[in-house]
Amino acid sequence: MMTSSPDKKTSEQRLRALRNLMKEQGITAFIQPHDDEFLGEYIPESAERIAYISNFSGSAGLAVITLEDACVFSDGRYTEQLKTEIFPNWQGKHIVENPPQNWLKSLLRTGDKVAYDPRILTLPSLKKWEKAGLEMVPVEKNLIDEIWTDRPVPPATEVKTHPIEFTGQTSFEKRLALGSFLKSQKEDAFLATDASAIAWALNLRASDLECLPIALGYALFHQNGEAEFFIDPTRLKGTLEDDKIKLFPADKISENLTLLKDKKIRFCPAETPVFLKSQIEKASAKAIEGENPLLLPRAIKNDLEIAGHKKAQRIDGASLVKFLSFVKKNNGADLSEVELADKLDNIRLSAPECQALSFGTISAVGKNAALPHYHAKKDTAAILNKNQMYLVDSGGQYPFGTTDCTRTIWSGPAEAPKELKEAFTRVLKGNIALSKARFPSGLPGYRLDTLARAPLWEGGLDYDHGTGHGVGSYLSVHEGPHSISPAPRPVGIEAGMIISNEPGYYEIGHYGIRIENLILAVKDGIGRNGKNHLKFETLTFVPIDQDLIDPTLLNKEELGWLNQYHAETLKYLSPLLEGDTLEWLKEACTPIKELHTPL
Repeated sequence: MMTSSPDKKTSEQRLRALRNLMKEQGITAFIQPHDDEFLGEYIPESAERIAYISNFSGSAGLAVITLEDACVFSDGRYTEQLKTEIFPNWQGKHIVENPPQNWLKSLLRTGDKVAYDPRILTLPSLKKWEKAGLEMVPVEKNLIDEIWTDRPVPPATEVKTHPIEFTGQTSFEKRLALGSFLKSQKEDAFLATDASAIAWALNLRASDLECLPIALGYALFHQNGEAEFFIDPTRLKGTLEDDKIKLFPADKISENLTLLKDKKIRFCPAETPVFLKSQIEKASAKAIEGENPLLLPRAIKNDLEIAGHKKAQRIDGASLVKFLSFVKKNNGADLSEVELADKLDNIRLSAPECQALSFGTISAVGKNAALPHYHAKKDTAAILNKNQMYLVDSGGQYPFGTTDCTRTIWSGPAEAPKELKEAFTRVLKGNIALSKARFPSGLPGYRLDTLARAPLWEGGLDYDHGTGHGVGSYLSVHEGPHSISPAPRPVGIEAGMIISNEPGYYEIGHYGIRIENLILAVKDGIGRNGKNHLKFETLTFVPIDQDLIDPTLLNKEELGWLNQYHAETLKYLSPLLEGDTLEWLKEACTPIKELHTPL
């Protein structure tokens, strides 16, 4: 994220330089997605091109620049951020309500050329622009890079082999399984661009991204189990797992593809830049569209990975308890959102096993928590005082697992208002309902989504985000292909998949609530129909704030689940804590007595 805030003159100078370059090349418009060459969720500072040209620092968006106009498009998460961040000579629009293709087409004349960077834009994205009737032309070099004189150097951190004690499977075993799949599809190779999937398949880790331990590079996987990884070979520290992994400089990929003339090369259109697809065709190979075959096996964790996740959750849970006990005992301590985030980050990173955060900590007081992806800034951060709602969403990277947990608390000491208790308890009921789910193996995640929402719907509440996302093993905190959300994705839930369980409710201008645990799909016997059934095992153990719970809204089963959850939390975390923190944990995990069973 860009940290500087240049003045209006600097902004005008940047736009003028870009437009002069566009005129030189006969270009009327230029589009810049919030992506880098590897098309992952996270990008390095050197790829924050939208932030450089417009000052918008959101994690999703698209910039469109013409010779007269400039606009950033993003989704509903960033509506307010667009208003406050973009330079005065820019417009900000909702990407769904105001499709950028329509906006741009209304400004252009027949024959006007729209430039794009083929190393960043995917084929499906390009087709969408072409379908709108726009004349799209690729550029040799990214136009923003051409004018970005002080652009940060792209990351090139050390690459290390991730030990078998954490991966539970050798890279060669993973690659042979991939090779068998390619053989079954009568394909010769797979061109991989998802750097996180490549890291998993090759059992390699690095630090190219702040919260994601991967090396940014492409890879070519062959049917016989051999692999070519395109990064600077000097980055490797130590040795590779086996001699069938070869390292090549990034600029050698086109040359290596020519060795596959007439061969069938699979690529995933949604993950592959237009440039790489063109290189397959230029090499006289056959480009075969298909899903990324590494994603599903990566999502199904083996026994060692599961054990590692449980270990990570225990260490991480203790860190969160140290933080939450401080906040609760001091009624917020009059600290700002940034100061609170810094305190939690320091506690988490003080654990010797914690290598990094898994994402930037979301620390939100009161109405700021109503923005699900809110990130506090030092000069505008709210202060957590007495009797306020506070939401903290955070996680850590451990060599044996990745964590992600959200808790919403009441700072006290006065009793929380009835409205807040009802909303919080309904979110809790949704979390419990999904935690207790039992279902056939392979059931698509969207069919489980209503379990978490139904208790909120009964109270006229809902939330505008998915309920669950996959989580990696010392990889991305957001991992596919599975999810639990209203979107009808066909990917089924299988035993060994880890997924978040995070229903919420957001009262714009007032408060936000989210309760997030990670859950593991495990076998639950065979149903009468002969099909394997699954249930969820909760992995996250951090107390749920009882000051926000209305016990009269919980039925006997829900109350039993909550008390059992807190009993297990106390059991798992007590050995890692001491003194006042341990005493606070005991109090926070006190069983709630049954007061009333709702109809």
